[in-house]
Formats: sequence, structure tokens, C-alpha cells
Amino acid sequence: MRPRGGIATAGALGNTVEVFAGGGRLLSVVPVCRRPVRVAFSREGAVIVTALSAHGAVVVVGTDSEVCTVSVGGMPDGLLFDAVGTLWVSGLTAARLTAIDVASGRVRGVYAVPGGSVRSTGAMLSLNHQGPLSGLLCAIVRQ
Repeated sequence: MRPRGGIATAGALGNTVEVFAGGGRLLSVVPVCRRPVRVAFSREGAVIVTALSAHGAVVVVGTDSEVCTVSVGGMPDGLLFDAVGTLWVSGLTAARLTAIDVASGRVRGVYAVPGGSVRSTGAMLSLNHQGPLSGLLCAIVRQ
């Protein structure tokens, strides 16, 4: 879906995800009915996801419509694909990570970060915790 050098934006006020070519030409406007706040491409650019923080969900977006909605609870904010295509979601209100298989639209697992916090900072998720998930996140961020 994403042409080389292309970008996508989440338009919360217009309830849309806009996809642009590398030169800024608008390729598509996809209606998303619940105020998208973040957007991420899969590694190969074939999948776009957007977070619906006010609704506790993540939406997989196709070329002209929503493909599926995955409930993750809380207020999802951070989105990151790892090297094998798993989508990792962090939230504003919970110290946890949710792993999603976007091909099936299913949650693979929810990982608590006891006594820690997960924050979205641009294109990566940062973990404020020393424990077994620390190495996992480092591997994701290094991709």
C-alpha cells in the first residue's frame, strides 16, 4: 500500500487515514469512524494500522476501508511492528504491551510491565523497567 517514500497520517478530526505518495500526492483517504490518533506501516508497507485511543482499539486499514478492529483495552497510543510482522501496542493508561497478529486480527498476548511504564516516543516504544521484557523491546526497537 505504501509507495517508496510514502507516508500516512491519522486525521482524528475528520475520522480518516490519509495515504500520500513520496512526492506528497494524495493516494487515498480511508474513513475510520472512531478518531484515529497514531498510524504505523508494517515493515514491507503492505499494512497500515491506527490507534483509537478513546475506544481501546487498533484498526487495520485497507486501501479504501477498515479491514478489522482489534480490541486492546485502555488507551492505545504506541504502535510498532517487529521484524516478523507482530504489531506491538502500548497504552497511555496501562503498564503493558499487547502483541497482535494483524493477518488474523487476533491478540497474541498481553505482557504486564510490573512497576514500570511503556511510552510511545515517535517511531519506537520505550520501556521503563528492568526485567525479561527489556531485551525483547530492545530487539524490536533495533530493527
